[in-house]
Amino acid sequence: KKQVKERDMLEMQLYKERRKNMKKQEDDVVIQHAAHDDGNSSSTPKSSSLTTAATTVSNPQNITRLFLKNLNIKQTTQSTLIDTFSTIASCTITHIQWLTDYKSGKFYGSAFVECGSVEDACRAVQYLNSTSVFGRKMMVKLSKADGKDIWPPPNCAV
Repeated sequence: KKQVKERDMLEMQLYKERRKNMKKQEDDVVIQHAAHDDGNSSSTPKSSSLTTAATTVSNPQNITRLFLKNLNIKQTTQSTLIDTFSTIASCTITHIQWLTDYKSGKFYGSAFVECGSVEDACRAVQYLNSTSVFGRKMMVKLSKADGKDIWPPPNCAV
C-alpha cells in the first residue's frame, strides 16, 4: 500500500509539472467563441472550442456537464477529484454526482461533474481524457443532460 501511495504521489507531481509546462505554452492555446448567425445575434448562443497544436475539443452546444468513467473506486474522493481537475486542467467543479449501484448503493467508478464554465469543460476533456489517475485511465466526455434529468441535482454541490 505504501508503494502504491508513493507511486500516486509521484504521478500527481508529474501532472503538476506537466500542467506548469502547459501554462508556459498558453500562447499556443486559443479559446474561440463563435456566434451562430441567424439574423438575431443578441439571442444566439455562442459556440466554444478549445484548440491546441495536438487536439481540438468542440463544444457547439455549450455543455458544462462531464461524464467520468473508469475512476479508482477506493481512492477517488471529492477532494482528490477537485484537486485533479484544478491541478491538471485548471478548471473548477461546481457539482459532482457519484454514480452508485442501484441495489448495494456502492460507488462503481463513474460520475457526472458540472464545470464552472464552457471553457473549463473543454479544458477538462482535452487535458484529462485518458489521463492515468490512481493507476486507472480516466475517461472524460462532454455529456448533455437528458430532458428528464434535474441538473444539477440537489445535494451535489461542491
